[in-house]
Amino acid sequence: MKLSFRLILFASAAAFVFTACATPSSPRPGTTTTPKTTQTEPSKEDSNVEHVRNVVNLRQNQLQTLYRKHTAIKAMQGELVVKLYITEEGIVQNADITLDSGNLSDEFIAQARQEILGWRFLLREKLIYTFKIQFRKL
Repeated sequence: MKLSFRLILFASAAAFVFTACATPSSPRPGTTTTPKTTQTEPSKEDSNVEHVRNVVNLRQNQLQTLYRKHTAIKAMQGELVVKLYITEEGIVQNADITLDSGNLSDEFIAQARQEILGWRFLLREKLIYTFKIQFRKL
């Protein structure tokens, strides 16, 4: 008894959904319809920025490892703002690194800059990308 009731209920619900989806609504006479906007593909610039963001996120572990080596010698912590100037070949041409907060040694910042200048990206146009990275006491 319960099985047949569920089957009938399911069948009537399916028929309702089918009829609701199968009958398109027509506009009233004298009105115009606007086409639905579809999401466009991301622009080349958006995909380049996303690629750089992903690579930077993966490479930040290199900087954290470097930080652990330096903090074993001298206690320090802080946050850096890094601005990358990337060429159309994907090479980091320059990296402006500024101390946003804390006290990080000049030696650590210089070595972090050298590490960053070795990063490579898959780009075909110039891009400037800025990110922050925090270094905390262990």
